[in-house]
Amino acid sequence: MIASPDRYIPILGAPFIRELSDPKYPILRIGKDSWTKHEAAVNLGIVQTKACSILTSICKKLQIASTADLYKTTSPYTFADFPAGVTTLYVMFAAFADKGLDPQAWYAKGQEKAIVSFLSLKHRELEANKRTREAEKRRRRSANHKAHRAEVNRVLHAGA
Repeated sequence: MIASPDRYIPILGAPFIRELSDPKYPILRIGKDSWTKHEAAVNLGIVQTKACSILTSICKKLQIASTADLYKTTSPYTFADFPAGVTTLYVMFAAFADKGLDPQAWYAKGQEKAIVSFLSLKHRELEANKRTREAEKRRRRSANHKAHRAEVNRVLHAGA
């Protein structure tokens, strides 16, 4: 593992190294905690940049103050309504471990609420959302059909 990427500036260029290791350009931000691409790869052992981006945006939406706050205030259920998959959870678990928090204990809190696995929870929530959308679509179609029939009848009766 490369401990100090700065020594490769003459070869790789300063912009590349800056994007890789400058704290101004974090790849993962959980409240006040952040990791650069280099720190994520070396300290967390993760290179899943898309999952880092997803987790960062979720934390921003939830107004998470820090990794410890994320650990305390969320459960696996929290992530069912977001575009988070197992890779995003893996990144979050790596962040928890880096801050000395136990990912399995965090997940166990969710299991107390009858979670079998994150994938089954995610599937269940997606199916529920699909049923809701289909019901809304049926109601809209029915309302449109009734409105159309009423307009047709109005036109037909107006001409007679």
